[in-house]
Amino acid sequence: MTGKRPPTYDTRTVPAREPKHWDTPLPHTLPAHLPTPGKSPDWPYINIGKWKIDVNNYAESWRKELTIWRHEHKIRAGYDGSRYDRPELAWSQRNFVHTQMMVEDRYFYDPVKGEYTVDRYLDDLEKRFGGIDSVLIWYVYPNIGIDNRNQTMLASDMPGGLDGLKKAVQAFQKRGVRVFLPTMPWDNGTRPEGVEDWDAVTGLAVQLGADGVNGDTYNGVPRVYADVSDKANRPLIFQPEGSLTADEALQWNQQTWARRRPTSSRP
Repeated sequence: MTGKRPPTYDTRTVPAREPKHWDTPLPHTLPAHLPTPGKSPDWPYINIGKWKIDVNNYAESWRKELTIWRHEHKIRAGYDGSRYDRPELAWSQRNFVHTQMMVEDRYFYDPVKGEYTVDRYLDDLEKRFGGIDSVLIWYVYPNIGIDNRNQTMLASDMPGGLDGLKKAVQAFQKRGVRVFLPTMPWDNGTRPEGVEDWDAVTGLAVQLGADGVNGDTYNGVPRVYADVSDKANRPLIFQPEGSLTADEALQWNQQTWARRRPTSSRP
């Protein structure tokens, strides 16, 4: 083999060159992870612990690869972002402070007076934290499993029944706070509802006038939930607990808690 050897660079004194596209991972090699600026040394990693990546120097090529990655994954997913453009769902893009509220919270309900005290609950949060944008009303565990009541029955057994709970939902909304209800696929050992979860839970959200559904343990609430809510003329925001494990689910899961599972490969 003939030819001149490429010049060597002392990275202690000479800045690294801006890499070519092949110096950073290409989209087809990244089924899950986003591209990163620069790359680690190749095997056998003899210098591991001594190397570093000049992120600023790789910025231009990283932006290009990120654009390619996003474009390709949107094609793979058959991405349609029209749900994000719907005016009635636009509030989700400003829903930054969200809390899971246990219904046993004494600031939410006064057992002596037998009434919901939503204003007291929100006033306390505003005083301590500056307030919230949305609330997940959690009436499921630790109660579920103590008898054969399923998740929707536990909602019906809230003080005042569904009419009372609906008034509490309206009280939150009057203060500009959006309301989520829960759904969980692991509710399998209780009394059968007689209909699929997406019909039961979405129907409950529509009946109560809620704004969204939180998918407990879900890494993406199934599309059928969104279809049912649209059919009922009450479009809802769906919010899984986990990070999405399928790119196409981004189209109807407009929020997420993004809780990573230990085995997840997603950023």
